[in-house]
Amino acid sequence: MADDAILTQLVALLFSYLAYYRETLKNSLRLTSPDRSLQRTVADYVDRHYPLAQLAELADKTGYNYIYLSRKIRRMFGKSFQELVQEKRLQVAERLLRTTDLSVEEIVHTVGYENQTHFHALFKERYGTTPHRYRLAHAGEAASAEEALPPE
Repeated sequence: MADDAILTQLVALLFSYLAYYRETLKNSLRLTSPDRSLQRTVADYVDRHYPLAQLAELADKTGYNYIYLSRKIRRMFGKSFQELVQEKRLQVAERLLRTTDLSVEEIVHTVGYENQTHFHALFKERYGTTPHRYRLAHAGEAASAEEALPPE
């Protein structure tokens, strides 16, 4: 009887240590994973530099080969670097349309596009309408204008 109780306690203790070890290992891998760190670096770079973001510049900053970094980004995010930048630009443009009085032309240049026609096509593909019609339908919504402006 006493042996069964001791054995039960030892097994419970073992499982408790295993659970603790599993959590410790999981947290350790999460914090030290080079891929996780690179993923944060890429996301931060796109968030801060989307108007002028260049993969070559990011490759220089991270020390990775341009082609290797491009492939790594696609594997980590499921999108190309250019798609990440385009997504960010369109999100900011959409927010600026809702929260500011900037003209569409000013917004196009603010988010990093040089060609308005290209911007209009991308915007319509993503949001199902033109920037002007989107603004009319969503005027005055959501965040303040300060929140919508890109970082300086």
